[in-house]
Amino acid sequence: MVGTGEVRLRVNGLTYTYPDGSTGLRDLSLEVRSGEVVLLLGANGTGKSTLLRCIVGLLRGQVEIEVCVVRLAPKTLRAVRLVAGLVFQSPDDQLFCPTVIEDVAYGPLHQGLGPEDAREIAQDCLRQVGLAGFEERVPHHLSHGERKRVALAAVLALEPTLLLLDEPTAGLDPRSASSLMDILERYRAQGKAILATTHDLHMVGELADRVAILGEDRKLVAEGKPETLLADVDLLTRHNLMHQHRHRHGGLVHAHPHSPLHEHGHAHGLAGTTEHTHDTGHTHDAGHTHDAGHTHDAGHTHDAGHTHDAGHTHDAGHTHDIGPGHGPDVAGKGRAHDLWWVYLFALIPSVTELLETGRFPTSTRELVTDLVLSVLLLGCAHWIRGQTRALEEMAKQEGRSGTRRSAVP
Repeated sequence: MVGTGEVRLRVNGLTYTYPDGSTGLRDLSLEVRSGEVVLLLGANGTGKSTLLRCIVGLLRGQVEIEVCVVRLAPKTLRAVRLVAGLVFQSPDDQLFCPTVIEDVAYGPLHQGLGPEDAREIAQDCLRQVGLAGFEERVPHHLSHGERKRVALAAVLALEPTLLLLDEPTAGLDPRSASSLMDILERYRAQGKAILATTHDLHMVGELADRVAILGEDRKLVAEGKPETLLADVDLLTRHNLMHQHRHRHGGLVHAHPHSPLHEHGHAHGLAGTTEHTHDTGHTHDAGHTHDAGHTHDAGHTHDAGHTHDAGHTHDAGHTHDIGPGHGPDVAGKGRAHDLWWVYLFALIPSVTELLETGRFPTSTRELVTDLVLSVLLLGCAHWIRGQTRALEEMAKQEGRSGTRRSAVP
């Protein structure tokens, strides 16, 4: 759904072909309005940067483009570039002056402002991007993130009505990326229009009013609200916008698409899981816990020390070893009395005392000694049992993997 402010950018049926004859964009149409942030998503090579360069006339496609009611044409390039500012993905493509202040003041100076006025504007823009005091620094001695902020300040100094950014958070640490989004929020609040390309799905969730997705066929394949598109895991996966999340359970690597809206609440070795599911053949080692609503399919195995809360369900073929969360009532699995000999062995000191003296130990020291020894013996037994089961399970997994490999022609 398009915003309600004034149209600041209208692209109508843009097609672009590179000099070598390959297609850069196919029949793309898009609008951006004042006070609106539109983020353009797409895999590498889908034409995102090409679109931004076409908008400011660096590339010329077969299209009708209007920027702030100015129709793009060779004779209107200057007028378009006065109202539309492009921040390149690489700041090294944009910075060329000996000092930071000269780079940022370059635009205002060439718009006809005097040196003092241009410097004042440049200093204000540097403060906006958190680089006050960097005026006399050499741009190419700065970090990548700092150079990106200098490049942004240089464009903000031109006070564009339409701000275009190519991968603005790429190469930024979390604090710098968050600071950048704060700057863009303030810019949006002034009624400016923003169009940015990104692979950063977290940026989409935090900043975008609208999202457009470019497919690998160089066409616009989807457009809408961020919460709607980010929830469409199939769409994001199909267009190479979602990574495969991998985590290890014992010797098995588990992979699944990781949505940016996915609350990854399940923990391994910790409590706190809700409604987490696993497929056949998934294994966990000792000490794994789950809360209510957890489900498993057939063939799922666990080692010693595994616990579950209420509402836990399993399908056929699921097995558990010894664990405090499964008593004798769990289909005969996880029987606590399998360790009866450990408890009996832990009582040996007291039984010995009874046989030798005719009394149980009564002093505090003797009782504490027996208690510590009992706990140590019990802990060792649990650990040995868990390690044994883990080794057995790894051997089973390797055997199953070998069987599957041998079955592949």
